[in-house]
Order: sequence, then C-alpha cells, then structure tokens
Amino acid sequence: MAEDYYKEWLGIDPSTHQPDMPPDHYTLLGLPHFCHHPGAVEISAKQRLEKLDKYAMLPERLKREAATHMMNEVATARVALSDPKHYKRYDELLSKKLGLKVPDKDVPPPSNIMP
Repeated sequence: MAEDYYKEWLGIDPSTHQPDMPPDHYTLLGLPHFCHHPGAVEISAKQRLEKLDKYAMLPERLKREAATHMMNEVATARVALSDPKHYKRYDELLSKKLGLKVPDKDVPPPSNIMP
C-alpha cells in the first residue's frame, strides 16, 4: 500500500510498523501489548471492523481492496488473541521480535474500550 491507511483510517502511528507491513495484532486492534481480555479483544475488533467497513464501499478499487485486506488482518488478530493457545505462541514470537518480556500478570485493556 502506497498510502498509510493504517494511520489514515485507524489512527495507528506509522512508527509501530514497517511500510507495507501490518502492525502487530495488538497495535492493529488498539490494545496494549499482551492484553488478552476477551471482551476488549472482541470490542476492539468490532470497532476496527466498523471503521473499515465504510472504506470497503468506496468507489476507488485500490482503497476498497486495501480496506478488505485490513479487515481480514483485524479478523486474524481477533482469532489469534481470543484463543489462549494461539496468543501464548504469538506473544512468545512478538516478545522476541520487540525485545519485550511477556508480563506475568494480565495487562488491563484501555479505559476507552472497557469501562
């Protein structure tokens, strides 16, 4: 994608990912790294999909395709972060990639997602 639709449509900071590469699952959903709260994952994914849905109907083919691709990424993130078996493996890989330690305690969701 030549345009940074992650920033334009979802407000994701471009420094969080490489150009033409999606952000990690947590960033894509607007969650802190290692936040597995099931309600937060569902709410965040739903909010992101609702935002992207309007772009999937644009007359410009490339934007429609980009929106559809991003919706698939959100769906993938939702599935991966909803299943403990998947998110534990994902967290291991992400922690190595980012040089972070997987926390021992649950990471709470942001207050704007879960009151």
